[in-house]
Amino acid sequence: MGVSTSTVSSPLYTTVVVDTEANTTLETFNDANTTLYMVEGVNPNEKAVWVRINWAASGGATSTQNDTLLYLPANNTTHYIFGAGFPILAGMRVWCSTEKGLGGGQVTLNSPTSKVTLRMAFKDT
Repeated sequence: MGVSTSTVSSPLYTTVVVDTEANTTLETFNDANTTLYMVEGVNPNEKAVWVRINWAASGGATSTQNDTLLYLPANNTTHYIFGAGFPILAGMRVWCSTEKGLGGGQVTLNSPTSKVTLRMAFKDT
């Protein structure tokens, strides 16, 4: 079997955002003209971590504010690829905790012991 290469006329991603200290501190991205296609999470902790995404430009970091949850197993690197992408309409807020925290009531969220690294790949629309 032969190997071939070709030029890519349209890049898969135009922006990569890296948060090397992901925890319960909320990080906000307000670029409304982009789409999220990939999240890579590096979890060095002995416990699983939940990445929480809220598709808004403001609000609080509680268990009831997340729209999307991504699971990062303990001591692992995990990739999430979104084929159709998530368009950023008004902004995006990201944080992570050691609790899944779903339900009707607010759950106190705890930061991971060691900081998680998140890499998020966007393409401008």
